[in-house]
This record gives sequence, structure tokens and C-alpha cells, in this order.
Amino acid sequence: VPWGWKHSLFSVVCVCVCAGALVSSLGLELVGPYHVLARRLEGVTWDRCVLHYRYFYDPPEMVTVLRRKEDQYHLGYFRDDPGQSDGVLIVSNDPSKGCELKIEAQTIFAAVRFEVEKALKSTPNQTKLLKSLEKQLQEKMRELNLGATDGKTLSKRRSKQVQAKCLHKIGIVVPYDKKTDVGYRSLTKTDRELKKLLDNISQCQEPKKRDQLFEPLQEIITYVQFANDECDYGMGLELGLDLFTHSDSFHNVVGHLLPLAYTLLGRSEYGKIVEKHLGQRLHSPLDLTQNSTLKEK
Repeated sequence: VPWGWKHSLFSVVCVCVCAGALVSSLGLELVGPYHVLARRLEGVTWDRCVLHYRYFYDPPEMVTVLRRKEDQYHLGYFRDDPGQSDGVLIVSNDPSKGCELKIEAQTIFAAVRFEVEKALKSTPNQTKLLKSLEKQLQEKMRELNLGATDGKTLSKRRSKQVQAKCLHKIGIVVPYDKKTDVGYRSLTKTDRELKKLLDNISQCQEPKKRDQLFEPLQEIITYVQFANDECDYGMGLELGLDLFTHSDSFHNVVGHLLPLAYTLLGRSEYGKIVEKHLGQRLHSPLDLTQNSTLKEK
């Protein structure tokens, strides 16, 4: 569990007070882990919980913690490895605008503070309430000695760590040995070339022509198999995430590539999450506090 979430004023003691302030001033609602804290997901098993507020483009590395009620804009914790505690990020996405994940902050404190700053510029009628929330955040951040590094700075920092940007732009980080060049190898197409290929395949309505268009992709899949044999597991992760990110047209391939890639990388929890998501990947997020049909009987 990320430190900033475990020790935040959004935790058990203050969750109700803060939730009310967020909704009334920012239109944001605490979801995901905070529903667990509020005991609103009791009786829901793990394999169902991983679908709770999982949006269309959310990769397994992301878990939503805040959502905007008026649309599908949401923020969540992102970590490359399920066991990771350092380097956790808060990222945002609005599936109605595309698949890109944008880095916003390092902690939920900073993320909400930046949302407050944006709201102060656009909703002057809420100034008093927003200023009050901003003050609470600043005081708590000082108390816990938390910084407020902005998303642009964090993005530059991450760009030096990733092996590939991927179509969702946030990139992947996998174990990689520079001396032996083992752990990752590049795809044989650039992101732009791959996107164009996937666009052509997904938009094609003629089966025979679609099979022909699929041949270059099948070639890349074969290269991934070679890469896996030689311990370059990052290649399969990159291709699998790119196919997942592009659309729902490649679920059969994703269902083979991603769970295997995560298993080989020692991130099997993510493989289980993506399998569940592929089985019920919706354009509107599931709310298991409302949708009783998804709860265990």
C-alpha cells in the first residue's frame, strides 16, 4: 500500500469529512480502496474487486482512487510492480478523450492540491471552500513532510527510467541489465507505425484482407516468443499493453501475451487483473457498491 495513501487524511479517520469536501468543491469522489475502508464492498471477492471502478483504458498497474462525477475523468495510483512501494505515481485518464495516462503527482495529497489549484482558476464562486480544502492539504503535507512535485517534472524523471513509452505514453519499466542487454528488446515497429497497423486491422471489415493485414502483427508476436526464450520479457509486456491500449479488437492476443509477460516478470497479480478486465471490459466503469449482480451470492 503506498505510504501517501496509508497515512493520508483520506484514511479511516477523515474519509467522510474529506469525501464531502471533495464532492462539494471539486466534483471528485473517493472510490476504490476508500470504498473498502468504508466497508462498502463487504462480501465482494478479490476477483470482483479488481473490476471496481476499473475504466476502459486502465492497465493492471493502475487502481482508481478518485473520480469526477460529471464525466469519466479519474485519478489512480500507478506502480510498475505490484510489490513496489517507492516511486508510486498518481496518474489520470479520461477515456472519452483517449488512452493516454498523464502523470499528475506522487501522492494523493499533491494530486488533490493541484486539482484545487485548477478549480480556483475556473470556479471563483467556490473560492472559500476551495481555499479551506487547500489549507487542510498544505497543513497535512507539512506535517507528513510530503513534497508537491508537479506532473511535468515527474514525467521528465520517468522518461529516463522507462524502456519504452508505449501507446499509453506512461511507459514500462522492467528489470534490464545494460551489460548483458538482457530484459528488454525493442519492437520492430515504432509506436506510430504500430498504431497505424492496428488501426488498419481493427477497421477492416473483410476477413481475407484482415488476415493479410494481421500478418505483420503475427510476425511481431513471433519475435516476442523468441524474446521470451532469451529472457527479454519486456518486449511481450510492451506489445501486450499496446494492443490492450489500442482498443478491444485484440483481446484474444492480449489474453495470451499479457498474463504470460506478467508471470515471467514476477508480476502475476497483474496478469490475473488483466484476465478479469478482458472478460468484462466496459466503457463505463463498474460500481460494485451499486451493482449487486456482480457481488458474490
